[in-house]
Amino acid sequence: MVVNGAIPTTTTTGATTYIVGDKGKNASTAKNVHAKLYFDLSPTSRINAGFAYSDNKSLNAPYHSYLTDAATGSSIPISTTTTNLNLNGLGTTINERNFYGSVPMGNTALRYFAGYDGDVLGYAKLNLNAGKIDRDSWYASAGSSATLTSGAGTLGVSPNSTTNASAQLSLPVTEHQFLIAGLATEVGILHQKKYSTSNWTDMNSRTAVLDQVDAKSTTNSLFVQDQVAAGEKLTVYLGGRYDAWKAGGTGVVVTGSYPGTFVYPDRTDSAFSPKLAGVYQFSDRFSVKSSIGTGFRAPTNYYLFANPTFSGAAAPNGKMIYANPNLKPEKAKAFDLGTEFDFAEGGNVKATYFITKTTDLIYQKVTKVAQYTDPVINKVIDYEARQENTGSALARGIELSGEYPVVSWLSVSGSYAYTDARITSDLTNTGMYGKRVTNVPKNMASLALEAKKGEWSGVFSARYVGEQFSNNDNSDVIKDVWTGYSKYTVADLKVGYRMTHNLKLNMMVDNVFNRTYFEYYRMPGRGVTVEIAGNF
Repeated sequence: MVVNGAIPTTTTTGATTYIVGDKGKNASTAKNVHAKLYFDLSPTSRINAGFAYSDNKSLNAPYHSYLTDAATGSSIPISTTTTNLNLNGLGTTINERNFYGSVPMGNTALRYFAGYDGDVLGYAKLNLNAGKIDRDSWYASAGSSATLTSGAGTLGVSPNSTTNASAQLSLPVTEHQFLIAGLATEVGILHQKKYSTSNWTDMNSRTAVLDQVDAKSTTNSLFVQDQVAAGEKLTVYLGGRYDAWKAGGTGVVVTGSYPGTFVYPDRTDSAFSPKLAGVYQFSDRFSVKSSIGTGFRAPTNYYLFANPTFSGAAAPNGKMIYANPNLKPEKAKAFDLGTEFDFAEGGNVKATYFITKTTDLIYQKVTKVAQYTDPVINKVIDYEARQENTGSALARGIELSGEYPVVSWLSVSGSYAYTDARITSDLTNTGMYGKRVTNVPKNMASLALEAKKGEWSGVFSARYVGEQFSNNDNSDVIKDVWTGYSKYTVADLKVGYRMTHNLKLNMMVDNVFNRTYFEYYRMPGRGVTVEIAGNF
């Protein structure tokens, strides 16, 4: 069948392709509630506790085909039966399953926390904090015989939690010396499953477990910082942090090219990360500061143990992403040098140069494979990917910022950041050496005007995001297309009016000038929100 109606475009690498329809508008629901309470035990001590809950769901919406029969001009029928097409002389096929997404999908998060902040021993300060976040996310996939509204499929769920606690003691040692010491712990739990379902649009129609992973990671930390006034103008900070990390788990996998039952024995690693910093106060308004130190970042449970996950990021088909239980933690060395000047009438300007060298860099390695269709999730796979310790990267740049009160009721602020982040060693030999690190814009800037006069207040702001890449080989040179990342400038506006001491009326306009830009998907255009905010 010869068809019309397709919209010509290109991929991010410049290859010609066509948009033949859309999967429908994003329909979603969101619920959010949070509360925090404080209680003063004494004039110098306080306890706090609270919680925050969010529930977000994305729902199915009708898809739209743009294709028409070239002979009759009528819309071509789309069904679960594959139809052969002639599109501008090119042979292709179309099927209703081409329009399915991973919806319905959703996520929930419940965070609860408590803390103490107060004086102890008459001269020291103690901070105690504890909290936990329980999360769950889920997504659906249609099976090979499913329709848009029913039929067998799969459901992926990822219950996980993070529990953390810390204690910090701050005390003056002498008139010129101040010491901070503490300890912290963080425990991450992942219980991830993939189910077969009798109806892929109904998360309650689960029939059997296909993939399952249970994993746990723990990081225990000790830290100390000594602040010494080395004269009237120079303050020196010497500190360090020791991290001890452990992670392990088990898994049963059916999906993908590597099925089986797996036991991941506990792996351990540790690092001491020292840091030296100093601030020299040339005058009351002008100072120079610098620091040098090292860092340690352990891989997440998802990177180490998660079930195989499909991604459409390699459109027109996709890639299967696998975990890598052999990942090592990243290590970094960093240096910065900055200055700050305060204006007599208020406001300031700041400038900083930074450089960071990362080794054992955790980076996604993507490999082209012979095309196959995964029988469990009914997705066409052209690529396989996993996180690897790919080598090293070097990031360096400058950051500028400032703010200034133009008149009593109006102030202006702005910032600019230049970052050159590149791969300096590629142990995977996949052509990444010398390429820009993905998802790091080379240039970013912002400008804001903030006004407050009487009961009225307002902020008009604009932000610029420059060139960035999403492909490891930086081949995504076409930016303003689907799956691309645009260079863009977007402006936002917020206007508020205080009706009473406790109530405020706000209006927010996002993307004021209705700018069209892409961050993989096409981003929302102009949007208006009105709210009444209360403090009691």
